[in-house]
Amino acid sequence: MFSNLTDWGFKRTPVQALGFYIVAVIAMMIISSVLGGVLGVGAEGQMISYNLLYLAAVVAVVESGVLAYLVFKGKNKLQDSTQYIFVVIIGALGFFSGLLSLAIVAYMTTRDSEGPGQETPPAA
Repeated sequence: MFSNLTDWGFKRTPVQALGFYIVAVIAMMIISSVLGGVLGVGAEGQMISYNLLYLAAVVAVVESGVLAYLVFKGKNKLQDSTQYIFVVIIGALGFFSGLLSLAIVAYMTTRDSEGPGQETPPAA
């Protein structure tokens, strides 16, 4: 379930994609928490600081955009500008719903690679 997480060109099974999604969400939470603590974003004494929500949205945009780019690049799907636009849309979607944008990236990991030398070996 958690194998080959950093092999961006790897074709995952649905269970492996779920593991990828879980790790990406946990990483997003950890990065948001650490940045919020270091920057003191939630230090106003409020229960939920709006600044912390903005920081979490920025982290979601950056993480989902970077992961989408890495997955598309690993699968050789960045052949023309439409794929770059799709990567930007996934990143922008992270501002509204980081979980949905990471779900799209996790789904993209289940797709086949394009081009020579990108074939994945059959499961043993």
